[in-house]
Amino acid sequence: MNDLLYKVALTKIPMVGAVTAKVLVSYCGGPREVFSTKKTELMRIPGIGEIIANNVLDPAVMEEAEKEVDFLIKHGIKPIFYLQKDYPQRLRNLSDAPVMLYYSGNADLNCPAPSALSMPYAHLMALVFAKISWKGLPPTSR
Repeated sequence: MNDLLYKVALTKIPMVGAVTAKVLVSYCGGPREVFSTKKTELMRIPGIGEIIANNVLDPAVMEEAEKEVDFLIKHGIKPIFYLQKDYPQRLRNLSDAPVMLYYSGNADLNCPAPSALSMPYAHLMALVFAKISWKGLPPTSR
């Protein structure tokens, strides 16, 4: 749970989005280390100034993260951190992909993407367009 607390806390830092959170993790070595890094060291990281460094070290961030972790546990919501193996492969190469995803129930977020039109749906749409065309109407509205 402690690791989860720091992962969630990364998403609660004011003025820190996905890109900056990933930079912080990369430079500091992990989510927990981000919050134990001294302000002067944080300010040496590209894109991190005094305001963001102060936001990282603000105790209110951890308090908010604790509330969210309690909520996740209470409601059976499963988080996936961007460095976990079950994080969706399709999002891994996007610099601004979310640091954390949340889901409830069963999900395979790495299953192959379905084709745009499945065969039964494509067949149905062909019949609909054929019927519209047969009535002398254009198959699409303009």
